[in-house]
Amino acid sequence: MEVYDADSYKPWIRSLLDRLSPALESQLRTILRYHFHPRVVLLDTEVFPDGLRDGVPMRIFLIDAQNSEAFHNDPVYFLPSTIGILENVREVVPPAEIERQKRYEDAGVATREIEMATLVERFAACWIRADGQQCPLPAYISFHDDIASFDLKQMKWEANAQGKWTHFTNH
Repeated sequence: MEVYDADSYKPWIRSLLDRLSPALESQLRTILRYHFHPRVVLLDTEVFPDGLRDGVPMRIFLIDAQNSEAFHNDPVYFLPSTIGILENVREVVPPAEIERQKRYEDAGVATREIEMATLVERFAACWIRADGQQCPLPAYISFHDDIASFDLKQMKWEANAQGKWTHFTNH
């Protein structure tokens, strides 16, 4: 009989996310080859609390020194100010496994929090394999609307007064 607790949920979610690692690594390699506008001072990846039933809830935002999306119209540089991550993935949790996921939820497992933390972990691993450490820009990943961020260069969590906030003129 399967046990429905956090200790068994995380490896199950990790196994589902591991299937996406080759595609994520490929997408990150492509992104890292882009020529970004000089106003872009950092890459800020956000994990949204939408869960994994309807795709991968992540976006990379190109951020300027005022901590805003770096909009511009210069076709010499990469144009969009945000990049959807694995947008073609319609679900991470396959429809046949949704009932299993619901059993974890019914058992009181904080599924969204575990999914978000595991997404950060898997993204960081793919970032390294995609040579993200060579990116000339600072790069971070965080939970949506959270002040702490994970520094993808130093591979560690940073508090509010540290990390990405030091790159902005109005911090």
